[in-house]
Amino acid sequence: MIAYTFDRLPHVGKVDGLHYAGGYCGSGVVMATWLGTKVAHRVLGNAEGNTAFAEIAHPTHPLYFGRPWFLPLVQAWYQAADLLDRRV
Repeated sequence: MIAYTFDRLPHVGKVDGLHYAGGYCGSGVVMATWLGTKVAHRVLGNAEGNTAFAEIAHPTHPLYFGRPWFLPLVQAWYQAADLLDRRV
């Protein structure tokens, strides 16, 4: 499964004492390795943990409440488009 952030940027931060990195937007192999190293440096308090992706805001969109209710509709749309394309 691939997940995208609304701003299409990876995010690094700390919430309630828990460090995280995520939102690789299809570049997980490279970004997870690189940002994982950055998070490890942040945990250790090293300056090498600094990154432009740290502590940036997580934007959202109207009508999105944490569950992608619209994905079945999108999936049905693309399935219908595929079926129509095959019949032509």
